[in-house]
Formats: sequence, structure tokens, C-alpha cells
Amino acid sequence: MSSEYGGMAGRAFRALLLAAGVAAMAAPALAQDSPGGPIDPQRLALAREYMRESHIDAAMRGVLANMARSMPQLSADGATDVKGRQLANSFSVGMDAALPQLMDTTAQATARVFTTQELKDLVTFYGSPSGRSMVAKMPELMQQVGPMAMQIMQTVYTTAEADYCRHETCTEADHARFQRLQSALRAAPRPPPGAE
Repeated sequence: MSSEYGGMAGRAFRALLLAAGVAAMAAPALAQDSPGGPIDPQRLALAREYMRESHIDAAMRGVLANMARSMPQLSADGATDVKGRQLANSFSVGMDAALPQLMDTTAQATARVFTTQELKDLVTFYGSPSGRSMVAKMPELMQQVGPMAMQIMQTVYTTAEADYCRHETCTEADHARFQRLQSALRAAPRPPPGAE
């Protein structure tokens, strides 16, 4: 396992935090429908409106942009800075191309999960001053939570190492692997303020 995986874990954790923030915007109780079958057109329209009002597309773009910025670290062949920048740019192009499909899939899932009334309530809330304020303040919230989450991830690795060594005979190589993971997490690039 190479040290790049530590960076991947850190980025994945930050992406999960952002996703959790997006999910927190959808706080009303969910009504589970069957995942298959046709979608009620009214619910799908309401789901798209909710996504527009809550700016879920911007949150997803932020996650994808952060992932793209971090892609050169995944290069295993010691690529030059020029190649690393091109790799990041190419992943960004690929992610931009995939975003409409991701948004459409999310809208369909949203229409299946939420009832018509819940979607109407969500649209009303996110169209209200409080809803707009929540959307506007979410990046600030994520900026405050992000560094704390990174510190918590350090304890995750420490606990994981201790647990692993309780179940396996730990070698110097095993300890070095956990050390590399922690070092990679500490060195993982942080998004610039307001990027998310």
C-alpha cells in the first residue's frame, strides 16, 4: 500500500463531509419508495427545483473540483509537474462531462426517496430567507468542520493501527505503512477558502 492512499482517504473523508452537509440540508424525514418503476413527473420536477434552490449542483462541483485538484498525487510514475497539471485538467474535463448525468441520477433518486409534499416543503424552505442563508453559510460550516475532521482522521489511523496490531503480528513494515498513511493525510492539499 503506497502513501498515496492516505491522501485519497483524506480527500474521500472531506468529500464525505461535504456530502453530509448536503444531506443535512435535506433534514425532513424521508419516505422510501421502491427504487424501480416510473417516476411521477411532478415529483421529478419538484426534485429538480429543490436541487436548484439548494445548490446541490454547486456542492457536487466543489467535490469534483477538489478531487481533480488532488489527482496528480495519484500518479505512480513520478510524472513531471506539467504532466501532473495535465492529469488534473483532464480529470476536471471528465468530471465536468459526467456532472449532468450525476445531477440527473440524483434528481431521479431524490424524486423516488421524497414524497411530493416533502419536495414541496423543501422547495419552499430553500426558497425562503432561512433556506438561502443555510445554503450561503454551508461553505463556512464545512471550512470550520474540515480541519477538525482531519484531526479526527489522525485518531482513526492511530486506533486502526492499535486494533490491527491486536489482531495481527505487527512488523516494522506495518508500522511504517500506518505512519505513511498519517503523513500523507497531514500533507494532503487543503482546498482554498471558499472552494467548497
